[in-house]
Amino acid sequence: MWTTRKADAYYEPEWRKLRSSGPVLINLIHEIDTLRYLCGEVKSLSAKVSGEVRNHPKEETAALVMELENGVLGTFLLSDVTPSPWTWEHGTGENPGFPKSGQNAYRFVGTKGSLEFPNLRLWKTDGEPDWHHPMIQHDEGLPLEDAYIAQCRHFCRVIQNLEPPRITAEDATRTLAATLAVFDSAEQGRQIEL
Repeated sequence: MWTTRKADAYYEPEWRKLRSSGPVLINLIHEIDTLRYLCGEVKSLSAKVSGEVRNHPKEETAALVMELENGVLGTFLLSDVTPSPWTWEHGTGENPGFPKSGQNAYRFVGTKGSLEFPNLRLWKTDGEPDWHHPMIQHDEGLPLEDAYIAQCRHFCRVIQNLEPPRITAEDATRTLAATLAVFDSAEQGRQIEL
């Protein structure tokens, strides 16, 4: 989930009202990249988008259902018109421009437990993983640094040939294809295979 309300002043430049500047291409692309990294390749997705609040040409809200190549099913909700504490930036406080909420934006549920992310709150039982046993919370913690400084440091090391890029052009292309499929699905009213 990535849901927040961008300030009205954010949209003063006309270009920020256009589809090319909507939250799917500006924000969701990073969330899809993270989900691909953590969970696997997107096999197909279905999406709906809406833009009813500010009446700009761009979308404001998107809802997705995805199937990954490994059989995992996932949902994702995105909105830039809904005040909430559920973004990566607010949850971690890694960006000093956003107040830290400490709330997790992602929830991964599995057969042996569940994980809230990015702050790594693990939920599991001491016994059989069923509804008759209490869920126990384990906060694993996550040391963070300023993400922009870390990215710039890595980029400089790549330029100096001291380390390979963490993201390849092929990887970025796959993320972009899955992101653009959101628009295709919404416009065509059908599931898109990737």
